[in-house]
Amino acid sequence: RNFVVTVLPEPAPVFNMPDDDRICRGDVVDIGSVLLPGQTYTWSASPFDFSSAEANPQIQPQESGTYYLEVSNGSCPFPSRDSISIMVDTPIVISVIGDTTVCQGESLQLSDLEMLHGVIYEWTGPGEFEDATRPDTRMSPESSGTFTLTAVNGTCIATASFELTMTPSAVEIE
Repeated sequence: RNFVVTVLPEPAPVFNMPDDDRICRGDVVDIGSVLLPGQTYTWSASPFDFSSAEANPQIQPQESGTYYLEVSNGSCPFPSRDSISIMVDTPIVISVIGDTTVCQGESLQLSDLEMLHGVIYEWTGPGEFEDATRPDTRMSPESSGTFTLTAVNGTCIATASFELTMTPSAVEIE
């Protein structure tokens, strides 16, 4: 068998595709690169409908997907192709108790949130927490201050805080 290979002298279109990315739903991300004169860009996506003729479209995806690019330069008969996958994380909604006053030594539940799978929780504030990695933890505050719950789901971060005022015990023991 004989094969004939024809090498075309025209340069293929050039394009630098960014790496796959992960964002929080609602964030905006650039999926392309610099516009090069004489090139045309054709974007599409899966599993949803998307199209653009920009070199570097900004998107705000609501779901994860793959974006496909075809670049032509008018001199090479074959376009260059590439793709970028964008993973979209779900934002978290958290809540904590409101600003409150407690007596010294009183135990307090800081939230009634249930743990969600895959979400990382962390409480900060003055004092010892029963479990600082549980959103519904209890504690006996040692002093007044700000207590903050941070929840992380992939690239999505949520925080909620409250002010606690501790009333010292009026009983003196001698």
